[in-house]
Amino acid sequence: MSHDDEDSVSDIVERPTPDELRAAAEIVVYLEYEMGIDVRRIRVRVSDGVVHLQGSVATQAERREIEESLPGRFPMRELANYLTIRHDDREHD
Repeated sequence: MSHDDEDSVSDIVERPTPDELRAAAEIVVYLEYEMGIDVRRIRVRVSDGVVHLQGSVATQAERREIEESLPGRFPMRELANYLTIRHDDREHD
């Protein structure tokens, strides 16, 4: 990859701002410590007021609870919830 190619790639990929990083960290803390969610398999990213959730949770109830509670707790323009349900987590059967 040439130096020019590296510059064009970095122009395409937007890096989160300090405020976006802080917001994502606050959401992770809220999920783990206030909601009791296992966040080891969840990725939170904030970009232009949109909260993106990726990864997996143990149950559909956890997914729904997250989806319902975050918009009222954190300022956001939109919640993009791509969380899936783990089927290999036997402790929640």
